[in-house]
Amino acid sequence: DFNRVWAPRAAEFQSFSDTVLDLYTPTRRVQIVVQLGSFSLLWVYFRSFRSLTLFSIMNMVSRTLSRAVEELLPFAFVFLMIIVGFALSSTWVFGIQIEQFRTFWRSFATVWQCMM
Repeated sequence: DFNRVWAPRAAEFQSFSDTVLDLYTPTRRVQIVVQLGSFSLLWVYFRSFRSLTLFSIMNMVSRTLSRAVEELLPFAFVFLMIIVGFALSSTWVFGIQIEQFRTFWRSFATVWQCMM
């Protein structure tokens, strides 16, 4: 039954097997557009905080966060270094055995999810 259905169409499929489509260029362009879109979304997000200072309560929150940045940046740097250390060590130890730790970025995402 299989040969009766597909044997007459074998030549049709053979002609397509010689054709190679270059999909790298369009996928690269889509990737660039997605990256630009994510950057613009992030830019709009941070710019929207400036308009929130028009409200008195949000102005107080904005001033508090701007003063706290000096204290939070060293903590955030140390916290990031600890997570990077765990991601590197988990990639090195578990990378061969567990799929979530095969690459550094997958390990980083897994460690980040575990921390949260």
